[in-house]
Amino acid sequence: EVKSDYILVKGSVPGPSKRLIRFRDPTRGSDKTLHDYEITYVSTASKQGA
Repeated sequence: EVKSDYILVKGSVPGPSKRLIRFRDPTRGSDKTLHDYEITYVSTASKQGA
């Protein structure tokens, strides 16, 4: 019987059992804000020397 809110995690979580796990918003943001980029130049010169 569970008397409070819980989240079931599939897989494993490193660390000791009963470890505090913090969930936060993703740093990258959502995919809805994608921008169209235009490639203006591609260098084919070798960067390994002469």
